[in-house]
Amino acid sequence: METGLLSTTQLIEGCILSVMAGADFVKTSTGFIPAAGGAKVEDVHLMKTVVGDKALVKGVHIIILIE
Repeated sequence: METGLLSTTQLIEGCILSVMAGADFVKTSTGFIPAAGGAKVEDVHLMKTVVGDKALVKGVHIIILIE
């Protein structure tokens, strides 16, 4: 998923659908769209909260720390 382009609702729905489809992991971004801004730590946390122990979360490309 390109987390930088998705709303919170879209990110949650994407995680749920991925798990329902049998995905072993969900990924924060591909890195092919630098303008998307990369993933935030909050995105990774939300994804893990949604998928729980049903899938792994891959924080890929850029993770931006916002203070």
